[in-house]
Amino acid sequence: MNWLRIAVGVGSLVVFFHGSFERWLNPAPNAQVQALSSGAPSHDHLLHEVNVLVQNAVPTTAKMAPQVTFGSADLGFVSKDQSFWRRENEDFYLSAQTLNPTFKLEPSLKSTPLMDVRPTEKLYLFAYSPQMDIAGSDVHWFVNSSDAVVTGQAQKWFGGNRQEAAAIFIARRPGIYTVQAEDRGVYSVPMVLTVGLDDLKYVPAPRQLKASPWVILFHGKLPTIKGQLGWRAHVQYFPYPVASDGYLPIVGDMKKGKSVVVAIISKRTHREWTYELPIAQNGDFRALVRVPFRGRLDVAIIPHFLRSLNKTSGYETDAVYTVDNSAPSLQWRAKALLPSAISDYNLSPVFQREALLLAENAPTEDAAIAAISNYVSDVMKYDVPASLSGKIIWQDAVNVWKTRFGVCQDYSSLASSMLRSVGIPTQTIIGGVGPRGPFAHNPDDHEWLEAWDGTKWILFDPTFDSPGFGNTIRVPFYVDNEYFTNTDAFIHDHWPDRAKIGTDQ
Repeated sequence: MNWLRIAVGVGSLVVFFHGSFERWLNPAPNAQVQALSSGAPSHDHLLHEVNVLVQNAVPTTAKMAPQVTFGSADLGFVSKDQSFWRRENEDFYLSAQTLNPTFKLEPSLKSTPLMDVRPTEKLYLFAYSPQMDIAGSDVHWFVNSSDAVVTGQAQKWFGGNRQEAAAIFIARRPGIYTVQAEDRGVYSVPMVLTVGLDDLKYVPAPRQLKASPWVILFHGKLPTIKGQLGWRAHVQYFPYPVASDGYLPIVGDMKKGKSVVVAIISKRTHREWTYELPIAQNGDFRALVRVPFRGRLDVAIIPHFLRSLNKTSGYETDAVYTVDNSAPSLQWRAKALLPSAISDYNLSPVFQREALLLAENAPTEDAAIAAISNYVSDVMKYDVPASLSGKIIWQDAVNVWKTRFGVCQDYSSLASSMLRSVGIPTQTIIGGVGPRGPFAHNPDDHEWLEAWDGTKWILFDPTFDSPGFGNTIRVPFYVDNEYFTNTDAFIHDHWPDRAKIGTDQ
């Protein structure tokens, strides 16, 4: 019995993976798969049949990456905000809240969540910097729409020992707005605000976005040859030994459970990628999955992935077989679009619906990334007891969407699933937080993200920008942008492990 055990660290899946964009393969709608012969086919014959299988399901002529049209909704009242992002200073920040700042924060206090703000409702803004005082009399406010107004306030406010400038924002119609403050020629990191979320409109997803081209479910008669999984004998599978054009058929039967996880591990680099596949009512799971790595690979079928992680902080399986993939490895931006067993957007359309709503109403890619990050920061509540005890509950993004509760890896998996589902490459980053040096925290104690805006990677941390982080009081009425874009705050207290950028978390 060949056991494979993959250990994981508390608070982050410890895998080793890098990547970037190569090409996009688009699934044909309702693709039918040619039946494969039964018996024991030769290697050449099996390779031919896998080629046919892939050709029928994946048109290799579709090489264009899917693109959401940012601002494709009715955005005549909002102008582009590229100049806001180009002129930002990395140490000048904004916060936004629905709670009147003159009120005292108490557990019983009720206020409108940020994502529920309606037109004509007030949002209270603050401009601040850890390095200098920001006096309200010196600050000018900008917003990229004539349908919104930002009014500076004369009252003095202090955060710690630094003066801050205050303002009130009001939008007259639903939309996604970008706000910026300027103090004596220095411009803040832009703040993206969503107003009237339920009333926003979006264009239905283009065909290439309706299903993941990386995990393609299929139907059709398949070989009757079956190997048996040793772990509780719950799984039967057919071990295809070859991939075609980078795609590997994963076929099997599991009588219990709603999904099964497949791990693909490079024998040369030991890097790993996991996919979660749905199980049909009859127990079948059948899919073509994009193999990220070239060369000789181990494939492991894992029946109860999350249950095993939560029980042992790892997983065990004796269902391991070897395959060959001659297609080139996926590069950075392509790998940053893959679903995984944790960021499993391929299993549910909810990520894409909400992400499209935000992305298509945002004027630019940067604003879309910020809107989705702020959405996650607002709807999530941080699991303080789990963080303090180290007893992290492993969840996939589908479950995080339902619970809205978790730690940094859950904030990251939800945000990355939403962004990837609309074609925005997003990578996980695992590393340490806090002051650098010999007394720094455990280097695996935090997870954050970076997303590709079309020209560069944008760092963001939906956990640290969330008011629920580290608080026992639920405060879904506040967000700040200290950890959005490559800010000084990021440089000061986030230090990535370079070997753990772009994992399958």
